[in-house]
Amino acid sequence: MGDRLRHASFGEGHVTHLFGSGEKISIAVKFEGMGPKILDPRLAPIEPLGDPS
Repeated sequence: MGDRLRHASFGEGHVTHLFGSGEKISIAVKFEGMGPKILDPRLAPIEPLGDPS
């Protein structure tokens, strides 16, 4: 949780929650300017962002 990432359509966001376990995991990501989205990290077009500091 708290990791920053970039989604191909939604832009930059940060992980707020993790759901499930093992192969059935989903993440909730808060993207700037919109509500949270629930994503499957194995399928979503996302890439991690480095620490800004």
